[in-house]
Amino acid sequence: MANFRKTVTPIFEIAAVALVVLDIALGLSAAWFSDRRRAENELLASTVRHVQEEQARVARLEKFQAVLPGAGDQVKKFESDHVPSRRLVYEKASHLVRLLAEKSEVQLTGVGFKMQPNREDIFFERLGVDVNADGSFEKLVNFSYGLETASDFMVLRNFTFATGEHGKLSLHVLADLYMTP
Repeated sequence: MANFRKTVTPIFEIAAVALVVLDIALGLSAAWFSDRRRAENELLASTVRHVQEEQARVARLEKFQAVLPGAGDQVKKFESDHVPSRRLVYEKASHLVRLLAEKSEVQLTGVGFKMQPNREDIFFERLGVDVNADGSFEKLVNFSYGLETASDFMVLRNFTFATGEHGKLSLHVLADLYMTP
């Protein structure tokens, strides 16, 4: 019986150690799977939250899209009714200068325009006007007075008389023409 105990005891000890190692391995794998499952659940919850946010965004965009077809026409109408193109601004300024020159019977020797850059805080578009004209003193004064009192908002910045070619009197005017958009 002592022999039997000597052979059975190591078998039971080996089996006990194997069970302890198996228990530790199962415990570690259970903990690893538990962490893995928790991470997957967090990922799933995050994905569900993102899907809900995207669905809410899609709903808002669909609502805006339903309103958009009419908005495009409204923007075109606003641009055509309220915002003059540069061509119209130059045409109006040129017409004004030429009309005043004909009324006051002066001869224009040079007309130049320069569109000033737009700033968001200004309610007008500013067009720089550079005019040179020849004529008698009285006619040049009438021309400059016509520029200053025109129906459009014009500010004279520089006003210079000089003797021109062949003893003629010459006028150089720098002005800003403000157009309402």
